[in-house]
Amino acid sequence: MLREVSLSYSLTNGVLGSWLHNKIKGLRLTLTGSNLMYITGYSGVFPEVGGIDNGRYPLPRRLTFGAQITL
Repeated sequence: MLREVSLSYSLTNGVLGSWLHNKIKGLRLTLTGSNLMYITGYSGVFPEVGGIDNGRYPLPRRLTFGAQITL
């Protein structure tokens, strides 16, 4: 099971200076994914519980984008 993964990248001052002419001091971009995949032999829709899962919905997959800007 891959429950949650986060990736983050901070742009360097050199890149910010050349692209934005030093209007922004810092910029960090993030991407977080939740409930991305399950590796299991279980054929139902909700492998964390197991057993009979009739009438249950699987956990939704989510991607969340974010930005932290320092002025």
